[in-house]
Amino acid sequence: MTGGLPLHSVPALRRRVRRALCVLAVGLVLWLGTVGLEAYVPQTFVTNGTASQVARFMAHYSTGPVEGRIQPVEGSLTFDPARLDSGLTGTFSVDVHNLDTGLGLRDRALRNDYLETHLYDRAEFVFHRAAPRNWEEEDGGVIRFDLDGELTFHGVTRTESVAATLTPTEAGYSGVIRFDILLSDYDIEPPTWLFLTVRDLVQITVLLTLTPQG
Repeated sequence: MTGGLPLHSVPALRRRVRRALCVLAVGLVLWLGTVGLEAYVPQTFVTNGTASQVARFMAHYSTGPVEGRIQPVEGSLTFDPARLDSGLTGTFSVDVHNLDTGLGLRDRALRNDYLETHLYDRAEFVFHRAAPRNWEEEDGGVIRFDLDGELTFHGVTRTESVAATLTPTEAGYSGVIRFDILLSDYDIEPPTWLFLTVRDLVQITVLLTLTPQG
């Protein structure tokens, strides 16, 4: 006898306990998988390549600002609209050849002499499942947050912090991304035009129209 059980019954009891534990373990794994799917259900939203996708920038001479744009902005953003705090993944890029400040001679000088688009034709911003900070949801489902990503520009890649806004629309979302860069951080000499030199700081605003992929 062992603990009141015949010795020949102990192996059978052990087998039953092992089977019960296996069933419990399988059930736990399945339950955790279900919880995971419910917790994070990402959707991918893409730009549609129209004129509504634009990167605007503002630089400053000593005499005042100069504004320009690059369009279209191409890319996608993947996130769970119900769980934005679980992170965002995405990539947006522009063809720097499309830079437009409204003056053709100035644009050619910027492209050829300063941005060197023959060597570095694209600028790209990447988010790697980045967790938003300072997240606020307003009336109408408008979401504002800060986010870190990697900007590759003029052959240099750096982490930049952006302020973003996502506004629900009938078709998906409209997005606004704002951030500042220093030209010197990207090995770009401050451009000079008509004896006026642009300051190092450039303010960038990216306007996006995002619709579900597929």
